[in-house]
Amino acid sequence: MNDFKDKRQSFRHDAGILPITWPEGTAQLLDVSAGGLGVHVSGSMHAVGDEVRFQVFLSSGMVEGKGVVRWVTPLNQESYRCGIRFTSLSWLSQSRLKNFLHPYSFNPLAFLDALLVAGALATTAVCAALWLGIPLSTWGDIQQTLYRLLR
Repeated sequence: MNDFKDKRQSFRHDAGILPITWPEGTAQLLDVSAGGLGVHVSGSMHAVGDEVRFQVFLSSGMVEGKGVVRWVTPLNQESYRCGIRFTSLSWLSQSRLKNFLHPYSFNPLAFLDALLVAGALATTAVCAALWLGIPLSTWGDIQQTLYRLLR
């Protein structure tokens, strides 16, 4: 029986096999949790305790940070599998990781981000209309026309 699985503090989410930016050699992300990553690496082997930097593109966006190697399992002479425990993630990477692990939970940062994007689009539309010489008083007519067209 593998004692390591009993020591896990976070549930592992299968990541499929995603490429991960790795400083030495090539690597593929195998699983991800709130505490770290499971990685398959081809290239020079790291030792337990080594600090590593990584970048991985999840469905929720790019997560980058630093971690420490917690365990290493050689697979053959050219590749190994290792576990990385997060030691440093930016708030944006933490938010993206949380969105990946819990896609249906409410995330205030994602909600704020959506509001900021909506506000930026509305401001751009107003600026474009003013630049094109469309008076804002005609916007009610435009809205009614669009409403009729979309019904």
